[in-house]
Amino acid sequence: ARLVSAGMKGILDKPGDRGYATQGFHASEKRLDLEAEDPLKATSFVIQFLAYRPYNLPKTGGQHFPHRMYFTLNFFDFPQFKTEIVRVRDNQQHNTFSPTKNVEVNATAGTPLVLFKEPKDRVTALIDDSIEDSELLVNFEIDPSTSLDTKEHMRFASYLLEKALNVEIWDADSQMHFGTVRVPLNEMLRQGRPIVAVAREFDCLDQSSGKINGGIQVMLKNSGKYPSVRLPDPNSVNLDAKDQL
Repeated sequence: ARLVSAGMKGILDKPGDRGYATQGFHASEKRLDLEAEDPLKATSFVIQFLAYRPYNLPKTGGQHFPHRMYFTLNFFDFPQFKTEIVRVRDNQQHNTFSPTKNVEVNATAGTPLVLFKEPKDRVTALIDDSIEDSELLVNFEIDPSTSLDTKEHMRFASYLLEKALNVEIWDADSQMHFGTVRVPLNEMLRQGRPIVAVAREFDCLDQSSGKINGGIQVMLKNSGKYPSVRLPDPNSVNLDAKDQL
């Protein structure tokens, strides 16, 4: 399995909009036998972080969320992954990459703030407005023919069915933990489909207080692929060996 970059776009911009799933897909109908019969046993699994939506803001001014954040997560058999830093941005700001201070974001409770990767050269980004924003996404590649694990496809299907992904959110300036997001994965079983895409908003839980401080909007995409190397069929008969008996 390996980790690469891929492209996806989308955002949930209506208050109360909690997301969508691939049309015709019912999360309650989950059958591992359909996964076992699927010839697309390799997977490209993309996670894109779209926006942060503050649920409540203090009446006395100030903002109780980080302007710069990053995420850590443990997905399937992969080692812990730390994302690049992203900034929150409202619809009125073109560039919030200040090299010396946080730029105040015009935040309104219930309005999503778009997440954009922070350029490595923050000073250049501040001077050159032509630098385009880019979304934060990661792509986990799972291929049993390259990992030499013939059961990897079904292990991954069981993982999606039974597990949830915990995403930890960190303040990039203070290095303090901001919250935890729990992402159920059972909707991502393809069930014979070539692709399943889901966009959802998940509550961000402050572990220290037990309060919900906002929501993180995430888009997930599970694309099935043929293995890069043809896998042996465990049900096939070795005719040459049979003839030698």
